[in-house]
Amino acid sequence: MYLQRKNYIIRNANSNDAEILCNWWNDGTIMAHAGFPDGLGTTVDKICNELANDSDNTYRRLIIQIGNVPVGEMSYRIIDEKTAEIGIKICVTNYQGNGNGTKFIRMLIEYLFYDMKLDKIILNTNLNNKRAQHVYEKIGFMKTTTHIDSWKNQHGELQSSVDYELNKTDYHGSYHEIDGVGYYLDEDRDFSFLSKYGKVFYIFDGNDSGNISFGLENENNRFFVKVAGAKTINLNNTPSEAIKSLKSAIQVYTNLKHPFLIEMIEHYYVDDLYVAVFKWVDGECLHDHWNFVWRPRNHPDSPYSRFKSLSLDMHMKCFDTVCSFFEYTAKSGYAAIDFYDGSIMYDFENDKITICDIDYYVKSPYINKVGRMWGSPRFMSPEEFEMGAVIDEVTNVFTLGSIAFLFCGNEINKELCEWKASHKLYNVALKAVNADRNKRYQSISDFIVAWNNAKDLDV
Repeated sequence: MYLQRKNYIIRNANSNDAEILCNWWNDGTIMAHAGFPDGLGTTVDKICNELANDSDNTYRRLIIQIGNVPVGEMSYRIIDEKTAEIGIKICVTNYQGNGNGTKFIRMLIEYLFYDMKLDKIILNTNLNNKRAQHVYEKIGFMKTTTHIDSWKNQHGELQSSVDYELNKTDYHGSYHEIDGVGYYLDEDRDFSFLSKYGKVFYIFDGNDSGNISFGLENENNRFFVKVAGAKTINLNNTPSEAIKSLKSAIQVYTNLKHPFLIEMIEHYYVDDLYVAVFKWVDGECLHDHWNFVWRPRNHPDSPYSRFKSLSLDMHMKCFDTVCSFFEYTAKSGYAAIDFYDGSIMYDFENDKITICDIDYYVKSPYINKVGRMWGSPRFMSPEEFEMGAVIDEVTNVFTLGSIAFLFCGNEINKELCEWKASHKLYNVALKAVNADRNKRYQSISDFIVAWNNAKDLDV
């Protein structure tokens, strides 16, 4: 077997994989849910012998990869001519809990249902493995039996397990294609209306906002089309909530139209979907989380790392651009929420920065109604974690100060030793990110004046 969708690969395990399988199977932290908190205590030679007996028609062990990186294992066992039992373990911690297991399971399910012509898939998991149960139930598996204290692990401790099954007639595939470009969606949807903008060349399907977005091009133009209302694979709300959020954002993009902001063209309903169309902007998102499964943020080839390696002069120019937009935002009566490096695109060929995501901006002042608000903690002020706190321009002074550390230093630890600009500018940025809002600059304009004065003193 060799299955590939984008960077996700499932292939037969072979003798070359015996060493990594041995390491995984002897690791008690990986094998605890399977009943082996001390690991299997197996050997490479023994695993090689077992793999040699694998067969497509009986039992097959599989390696799962993201790009060239093996991240875990799967298996399937043929129970009868219409049924198979499957298993999966994501063994590399960095790849757990971010939707990878769901994609791999769907790939194997669809192979077993549609290529091997099976009708039912079953599996079993430890009752304490809540993460796995969430994944299985999200895919459509139905719980059939719970076995309480039915077996003992390696330490003699009683364990419980739960059985699941999925019938082919109840399964709705998640992998789809438009114009030869693949994407994941938890339902079938008619996106034919997109053809009026041209052909699809890219699809962003991994966001948790409930939006699926498309890059389209024709002979004359390129477009970025954001669609809410479909059941996206990482949906953290409901389709109706996603529509409500996108519709609210429309007014924000209209009111904050700016040379450095992505330009909205139109918005409308298509049946129960809501669509927002923007001009395409060349560049790369500085926090392209949808690529982290194969190229982490700190990888030298990531947009984040390449941006961080630019000259200080270029970083200062980029920061002036962000300051301009933040000042305009404040003067327009808005507060930035969920602004982080994922809201910034950089065109490395033309050295141009664009603000690309302001969906959660609100009229200022705003009262924090949820406690932990949306956003990356690297850029969030203390009040964005406090129920009932005021979110306003002073909050955004903190955000802007954090962006200064992104461009000129380290936005996580904010230490002087990693700051590339002058000590005077460091002190300005440090005051902006003071945990006590009363000790920050009290407006974006005040911050910009202090920043520019510190720059002038360095000349």
